[in-house]
Amino acid sequence: MRTCPNCGYKYSTKEFLVKIYPKSLNSEWNCPNCNAKLTFDVVNFFIIQVMKFLPVIFVNMAIAFLQGISGISYGWAISVYVLLSIIWMFIVSLFSKFTIAKTKKRYS
Repeated sequence: MRTCPNCGYKYSTKEFLVKIYPKSLNSEWNCPNCNAKLTFDVVNFFIIQVMKFLPVIFVNMAIAFLQGISGISYGWAISVYVLLSIIWMFIVSLFSKFTIAKTKKRYS
């Protein structure tokens, strides 16, 4: 994951989170090693997006679970849940795949 399909350059976690993570699906960037034009793999991008927001489905169960195992208040349980969800989103995003961007044909 997080490698250039052209030369195999692997983005470090820090480099990915700072430079690539904020980009959108149709963004393009150059590989720092071979200068190939890269973009996100579309299928992988959508799978990652679904996985990132999967905890939202279980919000009530998760908060009740956090309250039950630790005895913390509802407000603290929500805070812990939000923090864990953000960490989950970053971890899941690290499994992004890249593909070589297709060049758009220009018609005159």
